[in-house]
Amino acid sequence: MLDEFPRTGIGKVDRAALERRYDERIEVERVVLHRIKMPFSTPFRTPKGTLAERESVIVEVVDHAGRTGLGECVAFSTDWYLPETLEQDVRALRDILAPMVLTEAFLHPSEASAAFFSDSRAAALPMACGALEPALWDLYGKIVKRPLWQLVGGTARGSVAGGSASVPAGAVVGLGSPSETVAAVRRCAEAGYRRVKLKVAPGAAPAVVRAVRAAFPQLMITLDANQSFTERDMDDLRALDACGAAWIEEPLDPRRVPQGASGDLFSRLAKLQGALCTPVCLDESIARPRDLARALAHPELRCYAVKAAKFGGVQPTLDFLSMAEERGIDVWMGGMYDTGVSKRLHAALGTLPHVKAPGDIGSTARYFAQDITDPPYTADRGFVTLNRAGHEHGLGCDLNRAVLARVLVDRIVIER
Repeated sequence: MLDEFPRTGIGKVDRAALERRYDERIEVERVVLHRIKMPFSTPFRTPKGTLAERESVIVEVVDHAGRTGLGECVAFSTDWYLPETLEQDVRALRDILAPMVLTEAFLHPSEASAAFFSDSRAAALPMACGALEPALWDLYGKIVKRPLWQLVGGTARGSVAGGSASVPAGAVVGLGSPSETVAAVRRCAEAGYRRVKLKVAPGAAPAVVRAVRAAFPQLMITLDANQSFTERDMDDLRALDACGAAWIEEPLDPRRVPQGASGDLFSRLAKLQGALCTPVCLDESIARPRDLARALAHPELRCYAVKAAKFGGVQPTLDFLSMAEERGIDVWMGGMYDTGVSKRLHAALGTLPHVKAPGDIGSTARYFAQDITDPPYTADRGFVTLNRAGHEHGLGCDLNRAVLARVLVDRIVIER
């Protein structure tokens, strides 16, 4: 439509601006799916099981000028965490999403998000959308020569240079005995992390958290139950409530509903919030886009872990964060035992003014012997610095091809 053309002050079509928009178009020639499997340096224990390795897919887009953009599919190989699995997403990326991107040029990555969610098959798999769409944002940052954190409206904090931004990081500690957990938290605190998240489960949790709180009375501590408690564990939950944690993620098991309790998980969580001072934080209970509307119907629930993949990418995440700010909802950036690709995305989103608490964006070296990104993703003295010298645009990294080759399981190339 003519009205969509850029115009000068006197109403004429601004040909220079029109040419610039054409030059800045996102025109992808090739999509590459790198399926990788990375062993954890030490198996990581959660209430839902022990993780020995992390399988994921790195999405690489290449445009008509040879520029690249990166995204990461952080779905798991099975449905232990969310119903959407890696295998489903690989098929969707190969057969639905990549062909859409290869047959259309976009003026802005948000247009790709709208296109994805206009297809019911793609909209049913937000984590697949959330793997490819961020790669287009990374590519667009390189096209327009701007860092991703600026493109999303973030603010540089602390001492930065050039196009860099610095954000505080949190760290996650798995299940362990009180002494093991205190030792692990001490390592995190000594490394400069501003927040430490403790995995907790019924039974031992109060003793573990009390031990950590006694050893670190000033440290910001948060808890993650991974849906392991029920209302029958109120003694444990009240004991945890007394420990001064900033929030507790997903305390209730949706599959174990006590007699007489509501079958709706969000109603149960809202009722639990009424009995606790510690904010109840939502994460994996938002398994599908429709779950978000159900959760938001309960104004008592005012804390959300934000994972861009679950929302379907950068633009849907920005939309949610804007709405959360309007409603006074607390948000912070979550993690998925991901590589430096996904972590950089969440660190960039962590520069937004409404995101106040340090996210689960700690160094990949806490889990993996090597990162697949160049430069490696690190958190120095508890802070992540984005877009270091030589990587000023987009996410701020390239793939480390040597490391990638060692962890590669499969490679799928989709071209025009």
